[in-house]
Amino acid sequence: MHQQKQHTMELVETFETGAEEWHCPTCNRRFVVQWPPKYRKIILSAGDEYAMHSGGKGGIQMQLPEIHPQDDNRLSEEWLSALDDLDFNNWPDDSQ
Repeated sequence: MHQQKQHTMELVETFETGAEEWHCPTCNRRFVVQWPPKYRKIILSAGDEYAMHSGGKGGIQMQLPEIHPQDDNRLSEEWLSALDDLDFNNWPDDSQ
């Protein structure tokens, strides 16, 4: 199986608007992001679009979660029990 390359993004600048410029020193990927509620991302340089990029600020590091398959690919009894307790038919409708 092919291992995906992993690069670490670095925060370059935080603007007065709260938008942030991020840069990958490995492949030169560069973008500006405005976080919610007015999310917007502008790619300034694509860099290596096939690499997995992670990064962080303020002592928090963001990256994709590691996934480890279970031995038998079945949900545990604990999860199945929790799902049985949920009433999906009576969830609030947030579309209004």
